Amino acid sequence: MDIRQFCTEFFQIRDVGLLEKLEQVAKIRKVSKGEILVQAGEEQLEAAFLITGLFRGYYVDSEGKEVTDCFAYRYGDSVMASIALNDVVQIALEALEDSEIFCISLQEVDKLMSQYLEVSKLSYGCLIRSLRMHWNMKVALTRFSAPERYQWFLQAYPGLIDLVKKKHVASFLNLTPQTLSQQRRSEKEGIET
Repeated sequence: MDIRQFCTEFFQIRDVGLLEKLEQVAKIRKVSKGEILVQAGEEQLEAAFLITGLFRGYYVDSEGKEVTDCFAYRYGDSVMASIALNDVVQIALEALEDSEIFCISLQEVDKLMSQYLEVSKLSYGCLIRSLRMHWNMKVALTRFSAPERYQWFLQAYPGLIDLVKKKHVASFLNLTPQTLSQQRRSEKEGIET
């Protein structure tokens, strides 16, 4: 995968001048399993989007436990803890497997927004997708019962249950590992009967 291919496939950019500019200022970066892309308390300096791999966002609660806040595992998923330049992030982003991401500095994004209307529209679209995802997640995690949260997760994140440690899924869904296991068992028994 190269920058032009990602930008035309995922962002649907057709402007040749913009594509050439992106090839100058963006990069494709490999991230190793276990690597922390950005740590809580640091500034988010780049916009990043997943090409291949798997990430989780997490924070450490007042008792010192890691709480999974989000996942990125689909092509084009945002791998960002903040969308604004100079924002100090509240979560860390960890690669759960060897991954590849498209990166561009937020300063460059800011410059490109003033030069290309298409970049402003893309930024707005990314913001709306992020807000929609976070709103749906907030509703699911605050209004749904444990079985409903588990079913929501299976629908909202198809196949992810088989890719990540169950403790991360349980943490994300605000369930104990035992409750998650019980939900999985109930689902399997329901399928088999």
